[in-house]
Amino acid sequence: MNVSFGRLSVALLFVLLTVVGCESHTAENNSAKSSQGFHQMVSEMDILYSPTKYSSKRDILFIIDSLYKELPHPTTEDLCNKYLLASQYSNDDPPRKMRYADSVIFLVRSKSLEKNLPHIYGKAYLFKGEALMRENKFNDAYRCYYEGIRIIQTTSDTFAFDHIYGDLGKVCYLQGDYLHASNYFKKSLDEETSYPKRRSRFINFQYRQRNMDNIGLCYDKLGMTDSAIYYYNMALNYINDHDIEFEDQNGARDFVEIARGVVYGNMGTTYYNKGDYKDAETLYSKSIGINTKKGYEIVDARLTQLKLADLYIKSARLKEANALLDTLRASFDTDALVVKEVKLQWYKLKSNYYDSVKSPEQAFTYLSTYLVQKDSEDAANKKLAGIDFSNVFEDINQENLLVALKREDDIRNLNNVIAIIFLTMIIGIAIFISRNNRQLKKLNAKVILQNKEMQQALHALEQSQRENTRMMEIVAHDLRDPLGAIKSMAGILLEDQENEQTQKEFLSLIETSSTSLLGMITDMLSANITEESMKKEAVDMKVLLQYCVDLLKFKATNKNQNIKLHAEEITLDTDREKIWRVVSNLVTNALKFSPDSSSIKVEMHNKQGVVQISVKDDGIGIPNELKGKIFDVLANTKKRTGTQGERSFGLGLSISKQIVEALGGKIWFESTEGEGTVFYVEFSDSMIVN
Repeated sequence: MNVSFGRLSVALLFVLLTVVGCESHTAENNSAKSSQGFHQMVSEMDILYSPTKYSSKRDILFIIDSLYKELPHPTTEDLCNKYLLASQYSNDDPPRKMRYADSVIFLVRSKSLEKNLPHIYGKAYLFKGEALMRENKFNDAYRCYYEGIRIIQTTSDTFAFDHIYGDLGKVCYLQGDYLHASNYFKKSLDEETSYPKRRSRFINFQYRQRNMDNIGLCYDKLGMTDSAIYYYNMALNYINDHDIEFEDQNGARDFVEIARGVVYGNMGTTYYNKGDYKDAETLYSKSIGINTKKGYEIVDARLTQLKLADLYIKSARLKEANALLDTLRASFDTDALVVKEVKLQWYKLKSNYYDSVKSPEQAFTYLSTYLVQKDSEDAANKKLAGIDFSNVFEDINQENLLVALKREDDIRNLNNVIAIIFLTMIIGIAIFISRNNRQLKKLNAKVILQNKEMQQALHALEQSQRENTRMMEIVAHDLRDPLGAIKSMAGILLEDQENEQTQKEFLSLIETSSTSLLGMITDMLSANITEESMKKEAVDMKVLLQYCVDLLKFKATNKNQNIKLHAEEITLDTDREKIWRVVSNLVTNALKFSPDSSSIKVEMHNKQGVVQISVKDDGIGIPNELKGKIFDVLANTKKRTGTQGERSFGLGLSISKQIVEALGGKIWFESTEGEGTVFYVEFSDSMIVN
């Protein structure tokens, strides 16, 4: 169990500075002065605070209200800060937390202070999102997170994002998406490192050790045991280096010891997974010795005892295992904080014990109880597991973009209707005047000329509509292959429900394909791809190429084709989604224009100061008359078909060229008609991450 998932309630008031410690922005008179006084009073409370002095939410809310009443001339900003603090300390009461956050949003909107108080306005949305998350209203929560992050990003101050990344990491962890969870926890840790003085030292200590431990948990779940141990040791070293700072504060000192015990237990699990039972048992014992103390983290201690019992069973130390399980069973009636997870795992281990001592009837009894309770837990978590949180922000952004585009389209249509009505009125007036006065023939001629110009405009509009229709055909075409792959993998998963490893592999491919689809839609909506739009990170190119090849193997099987990959171990500083798009487009084209039972070779080498990726096929090649147009989006290359009549629109190569050039590389090809084609993508070795 991890500290961030426990029910610790130590040093609450230290976090007061988290909300009000940032720079104030307001257009009201005397706001800066009064807000400074409010911040100063909170700072003094932090200095004088003893972790055991204020223990209840009522005490803290009373202090917040008292601080506000001491202000000589409170402003709207002061009132908003008061409500934010109250929301901060209402985590155990989500409706109350949401009411305080909504009050801030209402105050800012009613006084049109959105641009003057962006930090306060954005944090109100973040706190409201936290309340919705605790009520399992996930879609609404993420919309509030999205809005809060969007507002705060306008200030170029990302300090408030660290706990948001932490929440996202927790959700992904609960879903079993440990890779995204680890990335979120790392982002949270980076934000805390970037702003070390924006919180009290103790709260900064809590956040940092928690994120280090959570990253270790994620790596352990991913089977990366060495990386997990590295982060656990980092957390322990950090705890050991800073525990002296809080030794004179009882509540803080207890928290430090609890945190150390939790890390010991988690590290023990990693050693257990490595098969090192001796070190695992030592660490489990240390953790249990700490957190079974009165007032410490008893839930974590009980979970660690279950892990130790499992170790005893695996080591054939059955008497010790049974004794420990009996001790745990006795605690069910005495420990008020024992959670369902402890009881659930106890039934499972009790079944394993009786199975080991050859008592199948008793083993079956406990196993049946375990399965019934587990089914209940799985049903309760089904709603959370069904949401793809890794891409939810992108979905919301795309939804907002589509709404904006529809609004613009409605305005254009209205303008066209007005223009047509106006033109009709002009023509009618001109005809009426021409019947009554020959002198107005010149005016009539001008009207006719304007009519011709309008016809030209309408013709141009029709041409634009045809181009839009063509783009929609291209989108439908380019989305069909990854969607088909997803459908195929989903069908296999439904047929093969017993192979867990196969399910994990296919689910990973489905997630990768879905991410590719979203990136493709983003590219369709973007007129140009620029260097500024690239989101660079360290990308293991060999892993990326392998995922791409694995995904497209489903398409290759339709023509009995084979994709061969040979790649060196290279990590580049590049945009993961964009370079994925390039490789996917090149391999898809190779499959399309190659005959049945042929091979496509994908290679990557670091040679002569460059990293070169090549995709080679033995297909129909590119005619000389098309070689100069192959990268043009609306060129006549659309008339070419694949070896089985597949349609081709040419959009993929155009986008690929834009991406590669925006990343600072180059793309070209060598082709002989009837013999095959090789596409090359090349980057400078300066992009290599050591």
